[in-house]
Amino acid sequence: MDQDIIEIIRKNVEPFYVSRPWHDMKHIDNMLIGLEKLVTASQEEKEDIQLAILFHDVIYDTKKTDNEEKSAEFMRKHFEPYEGMLSKERLEHIEELILSTKNHSNKTTIVCLDLEILAAQFSELIEWEHEIFKEYQWAPINKYVNGRVNFLSKYVNRPNDDGSKDSRIANLIQYVENRKYKIGIYPGSFNPFHVGHLDILKQAEEIFDKVIVARGINPDKNKPECPLPESITNCLDKDLKWNGAREVVEYGGLVTDLFKNAPSNVEYFLVRGLRNEADVAQEENFRKVVHDIDPSIKFAYFFSELSHISSSMIRGLMPFDKEVAERYIVK
Repeated sequence: MDQDIIEIIRKNVEPFYVSRPWHDMKHIDNMLIGLEKLVTASQEEKEDIQLAILFHDVIYDTKKTDNEEKSAEFMRKHFEPYEGMLSKERLEHIEELILSTKNHSNKTTIVCLDLEILAAQFSELIEWEHEIFKEYQWAPINKYVNGRVNFLSKYVNRPNDDGSKDSRIANLIQYVENRKYKIGIYPGSFNPFHVGHLDILKQAEEIFDKVIVARGINPDKNKPECPLPESITNCLDKDLKWNGAREVVEYGGLVTDLFKNAPSNVEYFLVRGLRNEADVAQEENFRKVVHDIDPSIKFAYFFSELSHISSSMIRGLMPFDKEVAERYIVK
């Protein structure tokens, strides 16, 4: 296969890797660079590994366990219009290579390249950990820590190149277990979730390790008629491109209830959005009431330039001009 064709294939899959903190094109390029250094196989075998690398993470939903199977299926569909470009045997071989990255049980070339980060310096392992954490923003902290420790524990006895014991993974596990997380809790009815809400959320995510979207549900009323947008709740959009899902919780009591039973390794902050001067006075009264209930709760305020937008305004506009109203709603 001509390398120009492989480059075209690369450009076709590249959009699927955009916006991912770790499993992005940088990860793919590092694997391809490593392949050039490692492989002494035939040109055909090298091409098969190149293609497997390009496709092995093309479908990546951290909430699902069948990403490798879906990626292999995507690869096969990609080659359907190009019947004859690859033989049935080669397609099956590329599929096997992709599937081998699922559990990393076989020490194939692609698996070694996929796990090359394990041999990195400890500072790089910390960066890797932070980026993986960003890919699992939807997961509650305790669930994430337990899952991450279980994964890393499989490699804790990994030896150095000289055969000596490598303590870096054990140290990384200790870091994951003892890391102090600063987490924002962003409450609201979000009925609907609009571009002003998204502005505040993105500002808060620049500051905190993660932000939990907390949707208030009035127990005396029906649930909000507007669902939270898929771009907030789903890892992938309708075209299988990366969204990155946030952790979403619902609460029906006081906002202070969200701060009860906080894990010992978490410091929570109440995220509030401010639109104008009138909001400042109102929020100060809200802060005082919250502190009458729990004086330990910390606040984080963010101003939005989209001060003219509110959920009530959108609901009021909807019967008269649905098209304009929907411009403000996050999908």
